[in-house]
Amino acid sequence: MVGLDQDGFSHLGQNGFGLGVLACQYGFWSERADEVADEVNLWAEKQTNGLIKQLLPANSVNNLTWLIFTNAIYFKGAWLEKFNRSSTADADFHLLDGSTVTVPFMTNGKTQFVCQYDGFKVLQLLYLQGKDHREFAMYFYLPDKKDGLPCLVDKIRTTPTFSTVTFQARKYESGGF
Repeated sequence: MVGLDQDGFSHLGQNGFGLGVLACQYGFWSERADEVADEVNLWAEKQTNGLIKQLLPANSVNNLTWLIFTNAIYFKGAWLEKFNRSSTADADFHLLDGSTVTVPFMTNGKTQFVCQYDGFKVLQLLYLQGKDHREFAMYFYLPDKKDGLPCLVDKIRTTPTFSTVTFQARKYESGGF
């Protein structure tokens, strides 16, 4: 990409990769960081027809920023097995600092797909299949230990093949996930 000017970069992004490209004409971003973030957020809101309003959080652009790549996916799917509001139950949620807060948890008595690994387990929740016959699922990673999230994140970060592990889940009652 040596020698590619702004116009060439924009052209390559749009035509070569199908990307949306926004060029911000600000000299020193340190003085106009909020304006840059606002412009990117307005652009993202327009591109997503108002579905995504804040792609860049506050204070995410500063004097060290010289290029911004963003990516956003808006997905509105229906669970294959719905959760009833009446089955929502308060339970303890353990924070990284060791404290506990009470939060509402979606629960049901149905059998769920869970895969057990060394130090953590993964819950797979399937989405309702659409007319195009593609299958989508959401995966929830839960460390076995209450303070095990940093170790799990480190394992994911340092294992290049982590996301390619075959998910062979067994069905379990969902009460104790």
